[in-house]
Order: sequence, then C-alpha cells, then structure tokens
Amino acid sequence: QIEKEKEIAQRKEKAYNDAITQADAYFNKKDYSNALKFYKKAKSIKPNATYPKQQISKINSLLAQNKQTTDEDEKILKKLNAVDFSKKEEVKKYLSELARKYPEGKTVENYDLKNQKITRIIINNDGVANEYRKVEYSWGGIYYFKNGQSISKIIFINETQQ
Repeated sequence: QIEKEKEIAQRKEKAYNDAITQADAYFNKKDYSNALKFYKKAKSIKPNATYPKQQISKINSLLAQNKQTTDEDEKILKKLNAVDFSKKEEVKKYLSELARKYPEGKTVENYDLKNQKITRIIINNDGVANEYRKVEYSWGGIYYFKNGQSISKIIFINETQQ
C-alpha cells in the first residue's frame, strides 16, 4: 500500500513537473494561450502549488494589457483613417480643418502602435495645410503619403524639411 502511494505521488510529481516545463517553455516564447493551458493543468495536479497560480495571474495581466494596447491602437488608426482621401470634397474639408487647428509652420506627431510607427507631419503655410505621413511597419516596410496619396521618400523629405 505504501509503495503504491509512493508510486502515485511520483507519477503526480512527474506530471506536474512536465506540465510546468511545457508551460514555462510556452511562456518564454510569449505563447500565452498554450502556457495558460499547461499552468492550469499543473494547478489541477497540485491545487495548493503557488507557482502555477502566480503564472496564471501574470498571463491574465499581460493579456489584459495587450488587449488595452490593441484597443488604443485601433482608436488611433480609426482617428487617422477617418478621412476618405478618394473624395475630393472630404479632403478639402479635412485640410481646411487642419489649417484652422494647427499653428503656422510644421507640427510633428508620432504614434507608436504595436505593428507600426506613424510619423504625421502637418505643414501649415498661409492657411493652407498639407498632411504627410511616414508609416514604418514592424516587418520593415516604409511608406510615405501626402494628403492620403502615396509619394516617394524624396518628395516626403523635400516637402517636410523647413
């Protein structure tokens, strides 16, 4: 009976350690959904163990933080993409609004989003505004825009330097 209980305890310990090892590996790779699954498995094997509980709490916090960041990114992108640049009247209205809203000269705004970095430059000369954007993606792509239309890097640099 004692030997049998010892064997069950050893199997339980091995299953717990295996689950923790797998969970930690996923956690280190930032694969939180799989890590969570294995931490929960370890917790079910040893309900009183504190380490899986701490890691589950940490993952839930990271996921909530990530969701908040994603929501904020979506709000910024929605704001920046509110204008349909294919409609001339809408573009005219948007640019005149920028001319009223922004001071004379050059204004630079930077937005660091999860997968891209946007540099927005408003050039306001004599009540006429133009909006320039440099969009850098995390995968390496860089694109330049003037009032919603794609432009070259040379045009972007020449027209945004004062």
